Amino acid sequence: MTDIKLCYLDEEEQWQYMAHQTLRNDFDLEILEQTRFPRDVSDIWSIIFDMNVDAVIVDYKLNDSGILPYTGNHVVREIRKHNLHLPVFMITSFEQNALQESDEVQIIRGKDMLADPNKFELLKTLIISSVGKYRSKKLRCEEIIHKLVTKIDAGEKLTENEMADKFDAELYISELDLDSGVRAHLINHEVSKKLSNIVEMAESILDKLSK
Repeated sequence: MTDIKLCYLDEEEQWQYMAHQTLRNDFDLEILEQTRFPRDVSDIWSIIFDMNVDAVIVDYKLNDSGILPYTGNHVVREIRKHNLHLPVFMITSFEQNALQESDEVQIIRGKDMLADPNKFELLKTLIISSVGKYRSKKLRCEEIIHKLVTKIDAGEKLTENEMADKFDAELYISELDLDSGVRAHLINHEVSKKLSNIVEMAESILDKLSK
C-alpha cells in the first residue's frame, strides 16, 4: 500500500463498493457515504479538508440518481476556490461532457477502470504520479522559501532572480490554501512594487528631459 490518502466521491452505493474493493489495497481510502454528502456543494470543501487527503476522485454524474443537486463539475469548482493544485480526477462514463465542461481536473474515461485490472493499473499509476508531483513541488517551494528567507535574515540581499524565485514559490504555496488570503496579498504587493518601479522610471526620464 502507498502512503497516499485518497477521497472517493460517488453517490451510487454500487460504485462506492467497487471503489472500496479496487482502491483499498493500494491507497488509504476515504469514501464519503451517501448520507454524508452535503445538500449545498459549498459545504463539500470542509469535508474534504478535514479528511486531509492527497487527491480526490469524483464522479461526473453525482446528480444522476436525483439525490444530489450538483455534479462532479460543481465539486471540482468548489475545490478550486480553496486549493488550486490538489490532484483531482473526474471518473465517468460521460467523459465527453465532463471534458468539455471541466478544467483543472484530470478526466478518467470510463468507470470500468475500477472493474478492469489492466485499466486500474493505469489509473493507479496516474494517481501516484500526480500526487508525487504535487508533493514534490510543494516541498521544493518550501525549500526555496526557507533558503532565501534564511539569506535575508542573515542580512544578505537577494538577486533579481532570487526575488522572482521567492515570489513564485510563495505564490504556489499560497494557492494551496486560498482561504488564508496570502495569495491576494502577494499579488497586490507585487503589483504595487511594479507600479512603484514604473513611477520611479518615469520620474527619472522626466528629470533627464528637464535638464
